[in-house]
Amino acid sequence: MWIGAERKLFVWLTDAKRFVLFGETDGIGQNEYLAKPRLISPKGTIYMGGVKGLLRINADIKIEKSTDSPEIRLSEFTINGENKMHKLHENKISIPWNSKISKSA
Repeated sequence: MWIGAERKLFVWLTDAKRFVLFGETDGIGQNEYLAKPRLISPKGTIYMGGVKGLLRINADIKIEKSTDSPEIRLSEFTINGENKMHKLHENKISIPWNSKISKSA
């Protein structure tokens, strides 16, 4: 299942039960995909329309799982304005359900 979202394109792999995000490195330009303008040809090719043009997805595309997993290192972790890096144990941290998490500008 292909999903066009706000400047993003995803595919849901039903067998693997995971999403794959496509971007510019995959040849997909940033586009705001429209909800209605889509078409599947008799050969299975998918066409998705967006405000910046049309995208053609080959029905025979092979999606392979990447062997390169990025390493993420936190330099700071705050909850309710307090640094909680010292609470990080075995690369896991618990966040209280009632924390006031807000997005910084």
